[in-house]
Amino acid sequence: MPKILTIVIPAYKVEVVINRALMSLDYQYGKDFNVLIVDDGSPKPIKKIIHSWIERYPSIIKVVRKKNGNWGSVINCAAAHVNTRFLKVLDADDTFNFFELSKTIDYLKNMDKDVDLVLSSFYFVLDLKQNKVIYRRITHKSSIVYTSFDRFKTNHILTHHAIYFNTKFLQDRLHLEENFRFSDNILLYRAILFSKKIALLPKNSFLYEYHIGIPQQQSSLEQMIHYYHDAQKTFNIISQIKVHANISNQRKKTLFIILKAMYYLSLILIALNKNIYLWQKKINFRIINKYINQAKINGYEDFLKKSSISVFNSLGHRPTLTISKIAFKLIRVGFIRIVKDGDRLMKNKKLIY
Repeated sequence: MPKILTIVIPAYKVEVVINRALMSLDYQYGKDFNVLIVDDGSPKPIKKIIHSWIERYPSIIKVVRKKNGNWGSVINCAAAHVNTRFLKVLDADDTFNFFELSKTIDYLKNMDKDVDLVLSSFYFVLDLKQNKVIYRRITHKSSIVYTSFDRFKTNHILTHHAIYFNTKFLQDRLHLEENFRFSDNILLYRAILFSKKIALLPKNSFLYEYHIGIPQQQSSLEQMIHYYHDAQKTFNIISQIKVHANISNQRKKTLFIILKAMYYLSLILIALNKNIYLWQKKINFRIINKYINQAKINGYEDFLKKSSISVFNSLGHRPTLTISKIAFKLIRVGFIRIVKDGDRLMKNKKLIY
């Protein structure tokens, strides 16, 4: 019987953490899954770092080495090498819940054939706070639910940690831009836009453990601040993806939340990187207007125009931005809180954290 799942681990300078990720997998179910580690041009080849794992599980773990091109290029490379029905990304600084893997595989084996995406709940693990865990629940149902993004509502902005991709859907519709960070947001945006049928795993399915608070990890606030220009580039790309007018308002709203979250994140990272106040930074309003003209999202056109102007030109008070408070917002409640705070604070013509 062919395997059902490939776990893809992007790897670049991850020698400190990758063994922890590999230890979190339950290899007694290796007959049902593969592990594909994509070495994104690490200075020290990953194959040398994990050679003992490869020797122990040669039929499960494979390594592909490529020229550095960041996260998007890793996903493109993985899609070209994977031949299982589903693909799941496990970042090298994260882990799986060891006891959940077999149950998740059983769910995937019995999944409807035409499912594009499978969504699951996951954990945030705050490494710098004694492994405090925060859960991000996707559904409250006790069995698998089939739906689409035209009907699915969530209080959270989705991330790739919650998603299993149908490999063919990924190969056919979700090719990513390369050589910059934050491309996981582009992947998510396109997945929501193009998917037809999605499945929600039961409420207590918590396989993924998203670790936060490791200074070296690419998703740390320090790293994001350094690469703020990549956040801007990601926002620009997302804003120019055409959204067809015939999709539902619910799907449009889900897409818009991702766009808006990237917009606010870009503003925050610019301010933190440059150590300046937000009104001192100029923005190309044509990007905003181009998105508005393409997406035609009812009820949001005026907001986007007003928000662009008010953030930069109509601040009534000097904003104060501290890394600790912004980091708390990113970690504790996710981008959706930043979006809500941004809306509220812009309405008051100030941006204070």
